[in-house]
Amino acid sequence: MIRNDQRESNTKPVEKDQILVLEELFKRYFSHLVLYSRNLIKNSEPAEDIVQDVFLRLFESGRLGQASPSFLFTCVKNASLNYLHSSLNKYIPISSEQDQIPDKEIQEEIEHMKQLEQLDEAIEALPDKCKDIFTRVYLQQQRYEDVAVQLNISYHTVKAHMSTAFKHLRKQLLLLLIFFRNVKS
Repeated sequence: MIRNDQRESNTKPVEKDQILVLEELFKRYFSHLVLYSRNLIKNSEPAEDIVQDVFLRLFESGRLGQASPSFLFTCVKNASLNYLHSSLNKYIPISSEQDQIPDKEIQEEIEHMKQLEQLDEAIEALPDKCKDIFTRVYLQQQRYEDVAVQLNISYHTVKAHMSTAFKHLRKQLLLLLIFFRNVKS
């Protein structure tokens, strides 16, 4: 006979593994899946809830470990369409376009997501100071002058770091563009 404390010790590692998988998939795909759901339902408010529900259902069913990007997008597509069909939203007209969203759109969204991930990797590969300045100016939309004051460096140093960052990123993006053109040909 297995005691309760033995059962708990047997299930905890599985739960920890599932939680780690959930965290990784959530970090990696959540924002992309929310954007995809928003495009489908034409409403930004419930899109996050839809995606969270998909992750929760997959977690509870233990199927999170087998979740590929295309599987996640298909689940979000189905959940979004179910949302549109639900009785709470019976007043929203559903077009035949929304009812039959082609898998091609899912594949395009996955490709776009991969490109964004590669852009993130290229930004992470920048030298530390260059990455910090690029993040402040380009991603946080701070002005060159403000960044120069915050970091106690000259305006021209900020400008030079931005120039270096853009050269590096252009090189990386050009390689990506060449790669994707060759793949699609």
